Amino acid sequence: MAGRVNLDRVWALAGGEAKLDPAMDQALAQHGIAVSKPGGGTVQLSGGSKIKMRLLGGWFVNPRTLPKVGSITRRTLESQVVEVALHVEEAMGVGVLDRKLARKYEDAFEEVASSVEAALASAADRCERRGESQ
Repeated sequence: MAGRVNLDRVWALAGGEAKLDPAMDQALAQHGIAVSKPGGGTVQLSGGSKIKMRLLGGWFVNPRTLPKVGSITRRTLESQVVEVALHVEEAMGVGVLDRKLARKYEDAFEEVASSVEAALASAADRCERRGESQ
C-alpha cells in the first residue's frame, strides 16, 4: 500500500500580477478544480468526486474525478516579485491507496502543476520555479 499523495511547487514571478487570477482559475478549471477565495493571500482548491470514484473505482475514473484539495498562496517577496506556492493533495478519505492509484494521482498532480506553471508564465513578465516536492 502506498502512502498519501501530495505535490508542492513554488514559483517566483515578476510583473503581470493583475493577470494571475484569471489565468490560474482557467488552468485549474481544466482539471476540474474549483477555487474559493476567502481573502488574504491564500485561495482554497477542491475538485473531483468521492462518490464517482467509489462507484467507478479509482482505477477507472478520469483524473479530473479523483478527489483532491489544496491551496495556492501568494506573497510579495520584494518590489515587483511575487512568490506563488501550489499545494495539492489527494482527498480520498478512508480507502486503500494502492500503488496504481497513487501513480494516477501523481500523474494528475503533475499535470495540474504544469498547467499552473504555464498560466503563470503567460501572465507574468518572468516566471521561475523555486522549489518542488512530491
